[in-house]
Amino acid sequence: MKKSVLVIGSGSIAKKHIINLISLNFKVYILIKGLHTKKNLQSIKSEKIFFIRALTDISKKVDFAIIANSSNKHLNFIRKLAFRKINIFCEKPIFLSLKNINKISAVIKKNKIIFGTNYQLQSHDLYRYIKKNISKKNILSVSLKVGQNLKYWRSIRPSNQSYYLDQKKGGGVIFELIHEVNLINNLFGKITYIKTIKKQSKKFSKIEDMAISVFKTDHNIYGMLYQDMVSIKSFRKIEIICKNKNYLFDLLLNKVKINYQNKSKIINYKRNKANQMNLLKRNILNFCSKIKNKDYSLTDYEQSVDDLKVCLNMHK
Repeated sequence: MKKSVLVIGSGSIAKKHIINLISLNFKVYILIKGLHTKKNLQSIKSEKIFFIRALTDISKKVDFAIIANSSNKHLNFIRKLAFRKINIFCEKPIFLSLKNINKISAVIKKNKIIFGTNYQLQSHDLYRYIKKNISKKNILSVSLKVGQNLKYWRSIRPSNQSYYLDQKKGGGVIFELIHEVNLINNLFGKITYIKTIKKQSKKFSKIEDMAISVFKTDHNIYGMLYQDMVSIKSFRKIEIICKNKNYLFDLLLNKVKINYQNKSKIINYKRNKANQMNLLKRNILNFCSKIKNKDYSLTDYEQSVDDLKVCLNMHK
């Protein structure tokens, strides 16, 4: 590998990617779309950062590009990068609509683009535990709950210009917390039915800040999904009801409690392995492995499209 990456975006998630890439000894090219880009990233000091103003010829210098700007701009950059035959690692959600998806899919496939989506919870210890240890046929129902306060969500306090405060730009609790939709589709079967009640934000008029959904998957698993951007204390949990035992997974504390009829046990994993920076780094390393192994599978891309379809149904 050339050990070089292009980063598109300068917000909080882009910064985290840049810091991780530098720690992994990558050269980082950052696309400048205005003076604010450099200003937002001035706190990161490194000789491995290079600013560019156009995508011209960058394909010869980088192994892949990370798209980490606002979600409404993803489609445009996916198209540009795919035509230039640059591998793509995209933040979620990858799109906000289903328009032109078939055309984009054709270009990605034709140009053999290695595509990845940053669902970092797929690198989580507890995600792997569920995949390995719990059979879908034994699951009766599931409940997923995630909450974190919008005021403290990012290092920069939200303003009216923040893209995550506008549904048309990919904001709101349904798009922002799409991770849980991806978990359901991957762990419990594809969502075949979902019905959602949303609460409009009182402070930010262009988004919903709470959503409660009931759903059913193609494995006949029933469940409930709760998402909020108002909770004063962050939480991310999955409860799985099985025939002979119940599981409670705490993805922030990185532990699982297993309840039997007359006893229970707790399995603890290292908590620092569950923090966002660590999970982001794991995902980048996994994507580098895909490039090294020339894995042209469109699985990540297709899963992301499935997740988007569910979110669009939740918004109806």
